Amino acid sequence: MDRLKAHVSESLRILLFEDNAIDASLITRFLEASGIKRCNIVTTDAITNAMDVLTNKDIDLCLTDYYLGPNTGFDLMDEAKRRNIDVPFIMLTAMEDPSVDEGALARGAYGFIIKGELTIENLEHTILCTLARHRKAPALSKAAFRDPLSNLSNRKAILDHLGGVIMTPPESGQAIGALLYVSINGLKFITEAYGMKVGDAILRETGRRLKSIKCTSEMMARLDSDEFGCVVDQVDGIGQAMIVGRRIATAFSQPVRTFDGQHDISGAIGLALFSRSCATDAHPATAHETELDVLQRAAEAMVKAKRTCRITRATEIGLATTH
Repeated sequence: MDRLKAHVSESLRILLFEDNAIDASLITRFLEASGIKRCNIVTTDAITNAMDVLTNKDIDLCLTDYYLGPNTGFDLMDEAKRRNIDVPFIMLTAMEDPSVDEGALARGAYGFIIKGELTIENLEHTILCTLARHRKAPALSKAAFRDPLSNLSNRKAILDHLGGVIMTPPESGQAIGALLYVSINGLKFITEAYGMKVGDAILRETGRRLKSIKCTSEMMARLDSDEFGCVVDQVDGIGQAMIVGRRIATAFSQPVRTFDGQHDISGAIGLALFSRSCATDAHPATAHETELDVLQRAAEAMVKAKRTCRITRATEIGLATTH
């Protein structure tokens, strides 16, 4: 019992995804007995709340039950993967079903515990092994989805996420999502006039600003040299998508201060709505646009907005035609 206390700080932060109050209480007591503070254990039984915690809090480890009707722990792991959230998972289940074990491991779970066999000792052992394996995970696999300059996700990551959103039925409401394609106006001129280091500083600051305004249901990424993207998983229509666009526009409202002084920037934003899958077992999904189709429509809308920017010298939002 002392091993976890000796090797893991009491400040270890854990998300417990569990809908059984008795099981949640027992697991929490086991974690506390291992030296983890109660205030650092967050418990929820809703994917929306779990994703909010994983996105906005510094969580070190997630313990997830398999079945949380109507969802499963697989749904949470899949959603975390789509959003490029790098948190290790341990699967807990009352069922001795090899397919659940295989499904958890296939999704990248580091451990698997049968609830009927749960003890403080094997929970500690699984946590220790999980944290050790996660620390040793190849940095290259994590870097493959991250843009090092802006510290945002990269083009591959956002396209993978967009493709997953298109083919995933929404939890509720209208089956509409949005992609915003953002370009920094005049960055090429600034780089040529003041040097590459100034251009890189602007890109880093743009990434920081976009990350600071991101909401839970959004994914920000750097698409290309001076272009960024934002996927909004679900909107109720063009009005809500425009609100996101105006929020992104605020990222360009203040000059960027670099070692070479202040530089005024603006952006051109292209907005494209897309349909999400409404497939069920009885009613398979009809053909949808691919993520590249949606990206192209948003890019075309951005080009139109850029023409207006040349006149207004402000950040403009252009709308893509419907598919």
